[in-house]
Amino acid sequence: MPSLRSIQQRLAAEILDGAAGRMPRPDGFTDRLRLPRGTDADRRLAVYRDGYPARILEALGDAFPAIANICGDASFAALVARYLPDTKVTSSYLNEIGRHFPAHCESDRLAEQLPFLADLAGLEASALRALHSADLPPVEPAAFAAWDMNDWERVELGFQPSTALVRSPWPIYDLWNARETARTEIDIDLQDRPQSVLVFRHGYAVEGRNLDRAEANALQSLMDGAPLGSAIERLAESDPDADTSRMFGQWLASGLIARASLT
Repeated sequence: MPSLRSIQQRLAAEILDGAAGRMPRPDGFTDRLRLPRGTDADRRLAVYRDGYPARILEALGDAFPAIANICGDASFAALVARYLPDTKVTSSYLNEIGRHFPAHCESDRLAEQLPFLADLAGLEASALRALHSADLPPVEPAAFAAWDMNDWERVELGFQPSTALVRSPWPIYDLWNARETARTEIDIDLQDRPQSVLVFRHGYAVEGRNLDRAEANALQSLMDGAPLGSAIERLAESDPDADTSRMFGQWLASGLIARASLT
């Protein structure tokens, strides 16, 4: 007798592309899924064939609400239809269906009209990852009490798994915040407005913070593994007036720092 998994795989193939008859048969498998077209069983299976793309469209709309809103129903459905043929479903977790969506948006024809498309998709993908990321205990400030200035220069920071920094030459923070605004009412200046967005989860809610250039540069260096001293030194060269104490205090207060270790 075939295993349950093999039956599920054959049924999934029939639902996805009607390929059950072309798939290798597991040992002992019967012809129960080789359904003559027009039979009652085939009509019942067609419900799933038709429902699958609708469910994927709904899931991607939930995962990328700003893009869905900006595109409108018809344009977003067409974008998803172009995305799915190039995407292999490798997980039973429906949220994974959008894993490669930002990369697809880079080359999709719609990017000619909406050049911010891929960056906005990347921001929304980061927000989705943050929502499902694990929480680590935030670092305790008491751990710093015995450190001197030399220690602070060589400390490395580790951030919560939900933390991401998304940088773009486009105003992606404003576009993301317009996800519940009626399309006819969206009026965002796109020219020469780069934005860097810090994404993290606070409690059960995902938050985004639009960072100035100095904080984005400092955070990028630290997330890339630079010691605190090196990050501050670079920041002092590019932005002499940057308030690193304020930045560090905000990261601590938000619980973003999960580790602080001496190298």
